[in-house]
Amino acid sequence: MIDEQTAVEIARAEAQSMGWAFGEPVEAVLRQRRSWFGKLENRGRWNIRANAMARGTCAWFVIDAVDGRVLEKGYVPR
Repeated sequence: MIDEQTAVEIARAEAQSMGWAFGEPVEAVLRQRRSWFGKLENRGRWNIRANAMARGTCAWFVIDAVDGRVLEKGYVPR
């Protein structure tokens, strides 16, 4: 599994490649999946949001916590 710092760096690189702003502060939340019986599984997703305390100029990403793939992304310019 990738750690928070790695997930943020992946998101920052993806934002840069898209030409999106990636401002501070950055919010990173790990959402782990639970198995049928409630046990945490060794997989999950990182939800990353840049410029988290403001409206607009917000880039957001959902990154697979196992292999670092960008699953979803979006940008709110204003």
